[in-house]
Amino acid sequence: KIVNHLQRKGLTGKKFSSLKDADLETIGIKNPIISYFRDKSKSSKKNVPFML
Repeated sequence: KIVNHLQRKGLTGKKFSSLKDADLETIGIKNPIISYFRDKSKSSKKNVPFML
């Protein structure tokens, strides 16, 4: 239900990763599982492809 609502609002992975804990509480989806996937959505240097 919540995921469908956020998709209709146009929340992409990039926007989702930028949400703060306070934003998640406001939306009503603050829990450890959502926080885990939000943190996994953030881009990190370890995901950069290998370049010669």
